[in-house]
Amino acid sequence: MMLTTPEVTMTEYRMLQWSGPSPQRVDTAHVALEPDSLRAHGTSITASYALDYRLETGPEWVTRALDVRARGDGWWRSLVLLRSGGGEWSADWS
Repeated sequence: MMLTTPEVTMTEYRMLQWSGPSPQRVDTAHVALEPDSLRAHGTSITASYALDYRLETGPEWVTRALDVRARGDGWWRSLVLLRSGGGEWSADWS
């Protein structure tokens, strides 16, 4: 009789922060890394706007969903991109 060990999938969590020069901004991302996919959400802040996003990939790092929302003084925009299991994309924006 041969005993086998079940495969254990580990999720690695990371928080990343960086700044950029053009425009001057600060970014933060929270990432959950799987062996062949990831989930992430983050924020980018500048003097004139803030941007929030969520990204989800499936197997082989293929994007499943991206949700982006930007807002500034008196305005906002949003974009949601979804990919079906068959590879078709849909978009919703405002």
